Amino acid sequence: MVRILRAVVCMLALAAAGVPTAATAHQQPPQTTMPEPQPQPQPQPPNVLLLDRAALLQTQAAVRAGDPTLHPALQALRQQADRALAHHPVTVTTKTVPPPSADVHDYVSLSIYWWPDATTPSGLPYVQHDGRRNPEADDTSRYDATPVNQLVNDVDTLSLAYFLTAEERYAGQAATLLRTWFIAPETRMNPNFKFAQIIPGRDAIRGTGIIESRRLRRVVDSVGLLAGCACWSQEDDRALRQWYADFATWLRTSPHGQMESRTTNNHAVWYDVQVADFALFGDDTQSVVALTTAAQTDRIAAQIAPDGGMPRELERTRSFHYSNFNLQAFVELATLAQQVGVDLWSYQPPQSATGIRGALDFLLPYIRGENTWPYDEILDVNAFQENAQTLRRAAAAYPDGPYQETLEQLSADQSPLALLRLNLGYWSD
Repeated sequence: MVRILRAVVCMLALAAAGVPTAATAHQQPPQTTMPEPQPQPQPQPPNVLLLDRAALLQTQAAVRAGDPTLHPALQALRQQADRALAHHPVTVTTKTVPPPSADVHDYVSLSIYWWPDATTPSGLPYVQHDGRRNPEADDTSRYDATPVNQLVNDVDTLSLAYFLTAEERYAGQAATLLRTWFIAPETRMNPNFKFAQIIPGRDAIRGTGIIESRRLRRVVDSVGLLAGCACWSQEDDRALRQWYADFATWLRTSPHGQMESRTTNNHAVWYDVQVADFALFGDDTQSVVALTTAAQTDRIAAQIAPDGGMPRELERTRSFHYSNFNLQAFVELATLAQQVGVDLWSYQPPQSATGIRGALDFLLPYIRGENTWPYDEILDVNAFQENAQTLRRAAAAYPDGPYQETLEQLSADQSPLALLRLNLGYWSD
């Protein structure tokens, strides 16, 4: 009996340990091979052109993992996005004074440095005061510059908030704003800038207003951040891309666009940025290769002097601002050119050893505050707003230079949200 009890206890102990016994072997399930764990699909970088894809993806992962260092910036971004949720959609069709075409679907704005002539009873024709902004430009009963600025800023904020948080309400509002301005037949803007920066009393065709449409490149990247949202359909995406294709065609073929392409200052470089950006949005890489290759001689060699100065900008009453502004355009164009295999960063004109880096080095002592700007500048310049993203891109393009150090100096007292946007590749215009 004792031997039997001992045998039972032994069998129970073996069974508890998971060891099969003669009594239980026939009850064991057949051994199977566990399947190998399948690799999880990696998140795809967003389809953006001027923002930093890698930084966006890394930041998205950090936010969703609860990284506490991002909480202050994320809270500020949410506050801005929540305010944008309350904004009614803006459209060119709400102005009460129609443009010269009598079609309220046409965009119209006032040339900001032109003022009524005090010597004539009607104030016409307007006269220029370079660098002095006419507040009439903000009149939304006549002009569309203020509404388009609100549109771009709101969509910019909402799309980033959606990308980082995955909250559909942000994407839904961005989609509504985009459909209202660009797609819905009742409210869409005609894809042209024929009446941008008009001058009352002066009716000649002008191309200078095209520089205002540079803001629309920010919409391109905002749409890239909405990918995957149910609120932005393939039909919406096709319609918006068609609008941009039509606008790019107008830029290239209209008298206004052709005039702007022939200018010899920052307007020409910003024209190239727009045409390149909008063409890449439509997957037209061949025209971007041609345009950016031509920019080596037509823009860099033509506008940047051997000492790095940009003479057409130095003659302005706001020469420091416009030098920074033109440098930003060159840096954006170089960023777009990289995507089609054209290197503008290192291009040096045959007649001099300068180029984009030379223009940057010309401005650097003044950006750093080491020297006093010796040309006309009638307003204060915010070095962080005007130069931070330029320096960030320059630090990557020219790692042997002092650009990262300068960027860190400018960034020392900035808000968490400003630093987040800087890291993600946002310019401040």
